[in-house]
Amino acid sequence: MAGVREFRRDDLAVVGVLYEEIIRSGMRTPPPELGGYVERTLLEPTWATPEVSSLVHEADDGETLGFTASYPLRLVVEGRPARALVSGSLVVSPRAAGAGALLTRKQLCGVQELALTDGANDATLGLWPALDGQPMLHRAVEAHRTLRPGSEAGVVLTGHGHPPSVQRIGGAEMGPRLHATAGRP
Repeated sequence: MAGVREFRRDDLAVVGVLYEEIIRSGMRTPPPELGGYVERTLLEPTWATPEVSSLVHEADDGETLGFTASYPLRLVVEGRPARALVSGSLVVSPRAAGAGALLTRKQLCGVQELALTDGANDATLGLWPALDGQPMLHRAVEAHRTLRPGSEAGVVLTGHGHPPSVQRIGGAEMGPRLHATAGRP
């Protein structure tokens, strides 16, 4: 069946591959611990609920081509309980045109009274207003503490997961030299 459905435990492996390929390294082999991390953060927390779940997008042939993480929150607003959703990573294969919009629309049309996201890229920032979301830019501060400066510099300079303005510093050819300097492969 093609379309958007709830994320299930048996999706862990394929979502791990998709996440590794699109968001992390560009390779189709995720590290073994990635599946466990996704399982612990999305399926096992005590606050996980079936009403506010992560979603996958399947092609007609059943192949999973997209994923969006949902982290439910329980709030009290003006003395009454309210459900909120924090939208996590939106990961979509380039072969799945429009899947990001379908996943985001389904996620935003859930039972929650409030939906939030953080660290959204330009594509996601364009999707939310198109789906009646209201962006509140520059309302937060991001903090980052580097524990391995050489390794971090190599990741930044090879362009994996960082803004284009950071990717241009020194060019991609610097990445392997910095990894070697930091004693990393």
